[in-house]
Amino acid sequence: MRSRVLQAVWIAIALLAMAGLPACGNAPTSSVASQPSTDTASPAPITSQVVLAEMFTGDWCGYCPPAAQAIEQLARALGPERLLVLQYHSGDKSATPETEARVQEYRVRAFPTIFFNGTQTVVGSASVSSSYQRYGAVINKELAKEPPLTIEAVMTASATGISLSIEVENTGNDSITRAELIAVVYEDTGTAEHHYIVRDMLRSAISSIASGEKQAFSLSANFPGGTSKLKAVAFVQLPSHQVLQSTLAAAP
Repeated sequence: MRSRVLQAVWIAIALLAMAGLPACGNAPTSSVASQPSTDTASPAPITSQVVLAEMFTGDWCGYCPPAAQAIEQLARALGPERLLVLQYHSGDKSATPETEARVQEYRVRAFPTIFFNGTQTVVGSASVSSSYQRYGAVINKELAKEPPLTIEAVMTASATGISLSIEVENTGNDSITRAELIAVVYEDTGTAEHHYIVRDMLRSAISSIASGEKQAFSLSANFPGGTSKLKAVAFVQLPSHQVLQSTLAAAP
């Protein structure tokens, strides 16, 4: 009798496998379409939210290229009005004291790891397509959130440095306290998987900003090696690591 029960169990398992159900331990396939912004199954509501994807990577990391390719494809599909990407390198020639400090700040333990708006984390990568789906699902959820503030930023570049003029406005109903304005300068090297290489981080505390209040900031940094390939992303972050809103700095 026991053998017949076991036989029935094994037959049932075989039928499930033939039906294409995911194996134990594997995440089921997401329903997100190839472009999250146009997914008709679970479309993201239109808000002014810009999602910030902070990717922790390294040239030594064998699992990182599919993740980098997937997030770069999403960035092209969605545009900077909806998705901004920063690539923090660790343990390679692109690493800087600032990127290594960010690794410690987020307590990154595996590569690749991507933090979406500071708190939504996706660790590891298999293929480009599966990473695209995983990231797209998280991005869709974040796009549905209305941000409590707006940010406007302008970057002026000289031959040896950059300066940023940034304005933050609290458009929500509540005061925001103990926040931080962070401007990240990155380089687009023009090569695949290296379009958002973080070069420097500039910070300014926002002790409090009341509902309806605007605050202006000026930040600058020197880059003796040249600035032609540099861009900047400005965002406001809470101590919990939650990113409230982000923007790509415009040219003057």
